[in-house]
Amino acid sequence: LIKISSPPRRRDLSAKVAEALGARHLEMLWDKSQILEAYLNRLPYGNLHTGIRTAARGYFDKPLGDLSLAEAALLAGLPNNPTRLNPYRNPTGAKARQEVVLR
Repeated sequence: LIKISSPPRRRDLSAKVAEALGARHLEMLWDKSQILEAYLNRLPYGNLHTGIRTAARGYFDKPLGDLSLAEAALLAGLPNNPTRLNPYRNPTGAKARQEVVLR
């Protein structure tokens, strides 16, 4: 969450230390469910969809709570590589990742 919420940094030891300290501080302020919710709401899902709720509306035209297990699994797999797993451009790859998530 700290890494995706912060401005881009050089990938070096000092950046890793800063992220670790930020993550530790966040863990002292928020519980795990708050951290997970914030993380899911900031992840890129491809096709200009940022956050799980936006992705559910964008890909399925449904609120998050109305998704089927298969639809939720598709969304769960997208942040792994949203460009390569784009369901519009690579439906086979998106389906294969969905099956991995379901297994």
